[in-house]
Amino acid sequence: MPFVVLPLLPAEHAARHPLRRDRLRGTRFGWFLPIKVTLAFTVLGVFVNAAWAGLCGRMSVCRFRRTLRAVLVLMMGIVFLAKTMFYL
Repeated sequence: MPFVVLPLLPAEHAARHPLRRDRLRGTRFGWFLPIKVTLAFTVLGVFVNAAWAGLCGRMSVCRFRRTLRAVLVLMMGIVFLAKTMFYL
């Protein structure tokens, strides 16, 4: 899972480059991009937390299901923002 989320970091850095930052300020793209990146970091944090719990032997079936549901909801939010930031 980290290999899926980690490519978002350089893309976010390129999108928030100082030359583009002034043009994006006040646009929907400029508002939605930091929210998307925050959601991506949250997915990464949930995954690291789940991996750590699995290594320590604290991963129960209930926790596994909650982790999957949380990642699903976060990824759906990222996709929703990605689709709406170009159409609104």
